[in-house]
Amino acid sequence: MRATESIQSPDASPIGDSPDPVGAGGGPVDDSALLAEFVRSHSEEAFSSIVGRHLDLVCCVAYSRVRNHALSRDVAQTVFITLARKAAGLPPGVILSGWLFRTARFAAADAMKSEMRRERREMQAARMETNPGENGSQSTWEELVPLLPEALAVLRETDRRCILLRFFERKSLREVGAALGIREVAARQRVARAAEKLHRFFANRGVGISAALLLAGLSGLTLQAAPAGLHASIVAEMARLAGTLPTAATPSVRIVRRLRPHAQAFVASVLVSVAVAVAFLRFAGPASPLEALRARNEALRDGDGARYVSVIYFRPGPEEALKPLLDENTRARGRFVKAIRDRLGDGAADGVLLRLADILTDRQLSDANVTIEDRAATVALVGGPGLKFVRDGNAWKFDLLRMPGIPPATPMAAGLRRDTVAMDAMVPEIRAGTYANAPAILEELRKRSAIGATP
Repeated sequence: MRATESIQSPDASPIGDSPDPVGAGGGPVDDSALLAEFVRSHSEEAFSSIVGRHLDLVCCVAYSRVRNHALSRDVAQTVFITLARKAAGLPPGVILSGWLFRTARFAAADAMKSEMRRERREMQAARMETNPGENGSQSTWEELVPLLPEALAVLRETDRRCILLRFFERKSLREVGAALGIREVAARQRVARAAEKLHRFFANRGVGISAALLLAGLSGLTLQAAPAGLHASIVAEMARLAGTLPTAATPSVRIVRRLRPHAQAFVASVLVSVAVAVAFLRFAGPASPLEALRARNEALRDGDGARYVSVIYFRPGPEEALKPLLDENTRARGRFVKAIRDRLGDGAADGVLLRLADILTDRQLSDANVTIEDRAATVALVGGPGLKFVRDGNAWKFDLLRMPGIPPATPMAAGLRRDTVAMDAMVPEIRAGTYANAPAILEELRKRSAIGATP
């Protein structure tokens, strides 16, 4: 198969064959407008346009994970029904292809759970029969294609959006820039950097492909055509569920207000419980060790204690007592870094964050080697330690508390409390301009907390 041929089938149709509605200016209506129209009126036409525009992408991502056409069809239907149900809650300006990509990966992973036990032996046999010795660009591209969704998942969100917009949605660099809110020149640079990260990912996994061939393959990429009739089936299912879907005009709060006072408290408590459950499900767990590391990075950057704790593995006993302490410590670090950012700027804040939180770079993640043995995994960083992971249910979690140099639970708890108190005490001082620069802040924190860096 040449680099410019379909990922799965030579009969696949090119991206963008489905007709798009035309806007007032003569161009196609963008995803945001179609989504807003669907949320407002449950427009079947708007939803059908969205499905037609992105169905090939969803089917391709689904098939790359499940390797079964019938199962990938079910996954695609699940993804778009999920979109119909969650459309009203999506943030303004969401890059829909990125949201659908992530949702398709999660849905495919869920679908595979029920198939895993039955097909494990067959899959292992198929892998053993795979011949890795083929030569030439054709075999190289065939070897690369099944890894493409995993490679995209490892990229940061901004880099993944660039690749999806440029090569999967066939947008020009000007359109990519407009979607991301940047100039065309900046969009060109971002796409080039993202493509280079993909190249490093494949090289690290032994796929010998040049950067030029990778770009040529992406530029000529054609997604597998969605099965005939799937578009109509998804739209029909949406229409059947239309009465149960939320809209911007009928929020749950208005329903609660119509109830009698004695029922309002009960219903409100139910809604709060649902919100908590949704928040919990958001952190249900990364599907790979690298995804766990990326979630850890994002949680540390955002000062999101709940998310950080969700990707750490805790054994029953003293380790579990560390959860609230790590949660609050991560939040305190977020407040601490924000104060530095507001006072001294992004450069100083980013430097302090890297010093305190040991955030891994994109280069480290793309160059890492992952070894999985049953429910344990090791991520070997180039020039760094091997990071240990444990599979907890269906999620991979970082085994932080078994890493070399990490103190036992009891002294670690005392250190976390001391570090949290020190950072919170310094926040008003930083805002008042007590410290001239980031090194002075770090030195004062070191004196107060007696901890060089927190986990």
